[in-house]
Amino acid sequence: MALSTGYVVATPTLMQILSSCEGNQRVNWQPLFLSEEQAYAVEKISNVIIPQGILPAASTVNTPQFVDLVLNEVVDHKTQNIFLKGARVFSSKFKVLTDKNILKADKQDFQKVIEVYFNLEDEDANQVVDLANSKEEDIIPSDTYYLYKYLLFIRYYSLYAYTSSELLQEEVLKYNPYTFTFTPCVSGLEFDS
Repeated sequence: MALSTGYVVATPTLMQILSSCEGNQRVNWQPLFLSEEQAYAVEKISNVIIPQGILPAASTVNTPQFVDLVLNEVVDHKTQNIFLKGARVFSSKFKVLTDKNILKADKQDFQKVIEVYFNLEDEDANQVVDLANSKEEDIIPSDTYYLYKYLLFIRYYSLYAYTSSELLQEEVLKYNPYTFTFTPCVSGLEFDS
């Protein structure tokens, strides 16, 4: 009887463990603008751009939440639409390259996909920069255009949020906002000319 009770109690726990091994991932924050899949992709992409190492990973200082907030509160509807088109292109390209849905992918899958789009020869990189700097109305928009607008948006705002974060400024770089006074003219100093 005790043994059968143990099985009854253990079965839901084992099923939960097994279902968590399916690889269905979630973010642990509530996106304002992004869908669950888009938020997960932004989090993983930002962690590929700024991985955990000597310094903390991008998600440690909430860069994905910052990207979501910028999309919700700062950029115009046109930029939002370009981002969403890029997110759809990224999702479809991701499935082709990894044979996985974004929510079932891990860090290595995202690393693989990001390397495909960012490890470019100089000439190709220059073409991508020119394309990404173009306005939507000045070119014939393509999947490549939307994909790079999406990836470069995430990269730009992830780096901005990361380098501006309190954790990085105060704990890693030991930034002191109270600097010493600067005295531009001091008598007694002579310089050779």
